[in-house]
Amino acid sequence: MAQLDDTRSLTLDTPRNFKPFTLSSLDHIVPSVYLFFYITFKLDSPSDGIPVLRNGISRLLDALPFLSGNIVMIEELDGKQNLMQVTPAEASALHRSPMLKVIHHGAKTTAVECDDVQHADFVPIPLHLHTTDPSPVLRFQANV
Repeated sequence: MAQLDDTRSLTLDTPRNFKPFTLSSLDHIVPSVYLFFYITFKLDSPSDGIPVLRNGISRLLDALPFLSGNIVMIEELDGKQNLMQVTPAEASALHRSPMLKVIHHGAKTTAVECDDVQHADFVPIPLHLHTTDPSPVLRFQANV
């Protein structure tokens, strides 16, 4: 059973400010797809890598603040209907889907070995989001 490390970082979980922007027409054609990437590091003490990840993600967000945002559906904007827009994430959204979630797994296993039910423990957002919910642009998860 996986355990969530709820030591949130003020730097990462503070909403970033940026001007909302509408996605292009091409972005509206592509269906919602969530991609998950796994990068593995062999560390003597895996927990020692967490501050390094936090620092790296914080620097990334300082350079590209929109990556902390959410994609939302706007019913009408400037006479156009059903537009997708990248907007800053609210504090409550970052609380539900933090920029970095740290999960401690009791048994040694890999996401590749798991079925879909267990696979959900290895990804930072739910595998299936409702189309009406804001979709995070980018989120990270450290599996320790």
